[in-house]
Amino acid sequence: MKTLNKRIKEILVIDDDVDILNFIQKILENAGYSVLHGSSVDDAIELIDRFAPHLILLDYKLQNHKGIELFKFLRQGKYSQTPVIMMSAIDKQKLNEQCLALGAVEFLHKPLQPNLLLQRIKKHLKDYELPEVTFKDSPPPISISAPIECLKINEISMIIQSGIKIAPDAKLEIDSKFLKSLGMEDCQYFSKGESKVANPGVYNTEVLIKGLDEKTAKKIRQMRGIS
Repeated sequence: MKTLNKRIKEILVIDDDVDILNFIQKILENAGYSVLHGSSVDDAIELIDRFAPHLILLDYKLQNHKGIELFKFLRQGKYSQTPVIMMSAIDKQKLNEQCLALGAVEFLHKPLQPNLLLQRIKKHLKDYELPEVTFKDSPPPISISAPIECLKINEISMIIQSGIKIAPDAKLEIDSKFLKSLGMEDCQYFSKGESKVANPGVYNTEVLIKGLDEKTAKKIRQMRGIS
Protein backbone atom coordinates (compact mmCIF):
# COMPACT_ATOMS: atom_id res chain seq x y z
CA MET A 1 0.00 0.00 0.00
CA LYS A 2 1.32 3.47 -0.82
CA THR A 3 2.01 5.84 2.02
CA LEU A 4 1.76 9.56 2.53
CA ASN A 5 5.00 11.49 2.82
CA LYS A 6 5.42 12.71 6.36
CA ARG A 7 5.16 16.44 6.77
CA ILE A 8 8.28 18.08 8.18
CA LYS A 9 7.69 18.66 11.88
CA GLU A 10 9.02 21.68 13.77
CA ILE A 11 10.55 20.99 17.17
CA LEU A 12 11.40 23.75 19.62
CA VAL A 13 14.40 23.14 21.88
CA ILE A 14 14.83 25.41 24.91
CA ASP A 15 18.03 25.09 26.94
CA ASP A 16 20.52 27.64 28.26
CA ASP A 17 23.47 25.33 27.53
CA VAL A 18 24.70 26.14 24.01
CA ASP A 19 26.55 22.84 23.66
CA ILE A 20 23.39 20.87 24.42
CA LEU A 21 21.38 23.01 22.00
CA ASN A 22 23.86 22.32 19.21
CA PHE A 23 23.98 18.61 20.07
CA ILE A 24 20.19 18.21 19.95
CA GLN A 25 19.85 20.35 16.83
CA LYS A 26 22.31 18.19 14.92
CA ILE A 27 20.53 14.97 15.95
CA LEU A 28 17.08 16.25 15.01
CA GLU A 29 18.07 17.86 11.72
CA ASN A 30 19.87 14.67 10.65
CA ALA A 31 16.60 12.86 11.36
CA GLY A 32 14.70 15.23 9.05
CA TYR A 33 13.09 17.56 11.57
CA SER A 34 13.04 21.35 11.45
CA VAL A 35 14.59 22.73 14.63
CA LEU A 36 13.86 26.00 16.43
CA HIS A 37 15.96 26.82 19.48
CA GLY A 38 16.21 29.37 22.26
CA SER A 39 17.99 29.80 25.57
CA SER A 40 15.52 31.75 27.71
CA VAL A 41 11.89 31.97 28.74
CA ASP A 42 11.44 35.03 26.52
CA ASP A 43 12.91 33.14 23.56
CA ALA A 44 10.56 30.28 24.19
CA ILE A 45 7.38 32.39 24.36
CA GLU A 46 8.32 34.35 21.24
CA LEU A 47 9.11 31.23 19.20
CA ILE A 48 6.04 29.35 20.38
CA ASP A 49 3.73 32.24 19.48
CA ARG A 50 5.43 32.74 16.13
CA PHE A 51 5.81 29.14 14.92
CA ALA A 52 3.44 26.96 17.00
CA PRO A 53 5.89 24.02 17.06
CA HIS A 54 4.69 20.42 16.94
CA LEU A 55 6.71 19.43 20.01
CA ILE A 56 8.83 21.18 22.66
CA LEU A 57 12.01 19.96 24.38
CA LEU A 58 12.41 21.98 27.57
CA ASP A 59 15.22 22.10 30.12
CA TYR A 60 13.93 21.83 33.69
CA LYS A 61 16.69 24.03 35.16
CA LEU A 62 16.40 26.72 32.48
CA GLN A 63 17.58 30.02 34.00
CA ASN A 64 17.58 28.86 37.60
CA HIS A 65 14.64 26.45 37.49
CA LYS A 66 12.44 28.69 35.32
CA GLY A 67 11.87 25.81 32.92
CA ILE A 68 9.25 24.23 35.12
CA GLU A 69 7.49 27.59 35.56
CA LEU A 70 7.41 28.05 31.78
CA PHE A 71 5.98 24.56 31.44
CA LYS A 72 3.19 25.35 33.93
CA PHE A 73 2.43 28.52 31.97
CA LEU A 74 2.18 26.58 28.69
CA ARG A 75 -0.19 24.03 30.20
CA GLN A 76 -2.67 26.82 30.93
CA GLY A 77 -2.60 28.55 27.55
CA LYS A 78 -3.56 27.88 23.95
CA TYR A 79 -0.63 25.47 23.54
CA SER A 80 -1.75 23.19 26.35
CA GLN A 81 -2.05 20.28 23.90
CA THR A 82 1.46 20.68 22.45
CA PRO A 83 3.56 17.72 23.68
CA VAL A 84 6.42 18.78 25.96
CA ILE A 85 9.41 16.60 26.81
CA MET A 86 11.21 17.79 29.93
CA MET A 87 14.99 17.33 30.24
CA SER A 88 17.27 17.51 33.25
CA ALA A 89 20.62 16.35 34.51
CA ILE A 90 18.99 15.85 37.91
CA ASP A 91 18.36 12.13 38.22
CA LYS A 92 15.58 12.03 40.79
CA GLN A 93 12.45 9.92 40.60
CA LYS A 94 10.44 12.58 42.43
CA LEU A 95 11.32 15.18 39.80
CA ASN A 96 10.37 12.76 37.05
CA GLU A 97 7.01 12.09 38.65
CA GLN A 98 6.39 15.80 39.21
CA CYS A 99 6.85 16.68 35.54
CA LEU A 100 4.71 13.79 34.32
CA ALA A 101 1.99 14.72 36.80
CA LEU A 102 1.95 18.27 35.42
CA GLY A 103 1.42 16.97 31.90
CA ALA A 104 4.83 16.37 30.35
CA VAL A 105 4.74 13.48 27.90
CA GLU A 106 8.27 12.36 28.81
CA PHE A 107 11.10 13.12 31.21
CA LEU A 108 14.57 12.49 29.78
CA HIS A 109 17.78 12.49 31.77
CA LYS A 110 20.93 14.22 30.53
CA PRO A 111 23.25 13.35 28.93
CA LEU A 112 20.70 12.50 26.25
CA GLN A 113 20.92 9.29 24.27
CA PRO A 114 20.28 10.10 20.57
CA ASN A 115 18.38 6.89 19.77
CA LEU A 116 16.16 7.19 22.83
CA LEU A 117 15.51 10.87 22.13
CA LEU A 118 14.40 10.17 18.55
CA GLN A 119 12.32 7.21 19.66
CA ARG A 120 10.42 9.32 22.19
CA ILE A 121 9.94 12.21 19.76
CA LYS A 122 8.60 9.90 17.07
CA LYS A 123 6.22 8.31 19.56
CA HIS A 124 4.68 11.59 20.64
CA LEU A 125 4.55 13.12 17.17
CA LYS A 126 2.86 9.96 15.92
CA ASP A 127 5.28 10.05 13.00
CA TYR A 128 4.28 6.72 11.56
CA GLU A 129 3.52 6.06 7.92
CA LEU A 130 -0.18 6.38 7.25
CA PRO A 131 -2.01 4.28 4.65
CA GLU A 132 -3.19 6.10 1.57
CA VAL A 133 -6.96 5.98 1.07
CA THR A 134 -8.21 5.29 -2.46
CA PHE A 135 -11.89 5.81 -3.14
CA LYS A 136 -13.29 2.93 -5.19
CA ASP A 137 -16.37 4.80 -6.31
CA SER A 138 -16.80 8.54 -6.83
CA PRO A 139 -14.45 10.64 -4.68
CA PRO A 140 -16.14 12.99 -2.22
CA PRO A 141 -16.61 16.50 -3.61
CA ILE A 142 -14.24 19.23 -2.49
CA SER A 143 -15.34 22.85 -2.61
CA ILE A 144 -12.79 25.52 -3.53
CA SER A 145 -13.62 29.19 -3.96
CA ALA A 146 -11.51 31.55 -6.04
CA PRO A 147 -12.04 34.80 -7.93
CA ILE A 148 -12.23 34.40 -11.71
CA GLU A 149 -12.21 36.65 -14.76
CA CYS A 150 -14.12 35.81 -17.92
CA LEU A 151 -11.82 36.49 -20.88
CA LYS A 152 -13.95 35.16 -23.76
CA ILE A 153 -17.41 33.68 -24.20
CA ASN A 154 -19.48 32.16 -26.99
CA GLU A 155 -22.58 29.98 -27.16
CA ILE A 156 -20.66 26.79 -26.37
CA SER A 157 -17.85 27.71 -24.02
CA MET A 158 -15.91 30.46 -22.31
CA ILE A 159 -12.34 31.07 -21.19
CA ILE A 160 -11.89 31.93 -17.53
CA GLN A 161 -8.75 33.04 -15.73
CA SER A 162 -8.00 32.27 -12.09
CA GLY A 163 -5.27 31.35 -9.64
CA ILE A 164 -6.35 27.70 -9.60
CA LYS A 165 -5.29 24.96 -12.00
CA ILE A 166 -8.48 23.04 -12.78
CA ALA A 167 -8.52 19.36 -13.71
CA PRO A 168 -10.24 18.20 -16.91
CA ASP A 169 -13.97 17.38 -16.80
CA ALA A 170 -14.48 19.06 -13.44
CA LYS A 171 -17.96 20.36 -12.70
CA LEU A 172 -17.75 23.99 -11.68
CA GLU A 173 -20.11 26.22 -9.74
CA ILE A 174 -19.63 29.77 -10.96
CA ASP A 175 -21.25 32.70 -9.17
CA SER A 176 -20.91 35.65 -11.54
CA LYS A 177 -22.92 38.86 -11.82
CA PHE A 178 -21.91 39.04 -15.48
CA LEU A 179 -23.25 35.55 -16.26
CA LYS A 180 -26.40 36.23 -14.25
CA SER A 181 -26.97 39.40 -16.26
CA LEU A 182 -27.05 37.19 -19.36
CA GLY A 183 -29.62 34.89 -17.77
CA MET A 184 -27.25 31.95 -17.20
CA GLU A 185 -28.26 31.10 -13.61
CA ASP A 186 -29.40 27.57 -14.55
CA CYS A 187 -26.45 26.67 -16.79
CA GLN A 188 -23.93 24.01 -15.87
CA TYR A 189 -20.20 24.41 -16.34
CA PHE A 190 -17.52 21.79 -16.99
CA SER A 191 -13.80 22.29 -17.57
CA LYS A 192 -12.54 21.14 -20.97
CA GLY A 193 -8.97 19.86 -20.87
CA GLU A 194 -6.32 20.99 -18.44
CA SER A 195 -5.81 24.60 -17.43
CA LYS A 196 -3.02 26.37 -19.28
CA VAL A 197 -0.46 28.62 -17.61
CA ALA A 198 -1.05 32.28 -18.49
CA ASN A 199 1.45 33.74 -16.03
CA PRO A 200 3.17 32.34 -12.94
CA GLY A 201 0.34 31.35 -10.60
CA VAL A 202 -2.36 32.31 -13.14
CA TYR A 203 -4.24 29.80 -15.31
CA ASN A 204 -6.63 29.98 -18.26
CA THR A 205 -9.31 27.30 -18.46
CA GLU A 206 -11.80 26.55 -21.21
CA VAL A 207 -15.20 25.89 -19.68
CA LEU A 208 -18.05 24.17 -21.53
CA ILE A 209 -21.51 25.68 -21.05
CA LYS A 210 -24.50 23.34 -20.88
CA GLY A 211 -28.17 24.30 -20.65
CA LEU A 212 -27.94 27.59 -22.53
CA ASP A 213 -31.32 28.71 -23.93
CA GLU A 214 -31.77 30.45 -27.29
CA LYS A 215 -32.58 33.83 -25.73
CA THR A 216 -29.28 33.90 -23.85
CA ALA A 217 -27.39 32.54 -26.86
CA LYS A 218 -28.75 35.45 -28.89
CA LYS A 219 -27.52 37.93 -26.27
CA ILE A 220 -24.04 36.45 -26.52
CA ARG A 221 -24.08 36.64 -30.34
CA GLN A 222 -25.11 40.28 -30.16
CA MET A 223 -22.27 41.24 -27.85
CA ARG A 224 -19.32 43.05 -29.36
CA GLY A 225 -15.67 42.80 -28.39
CA ILE A 226 -16.08 39.28 -26.94
CA SER A 227 -15.79 36.25 -29.21
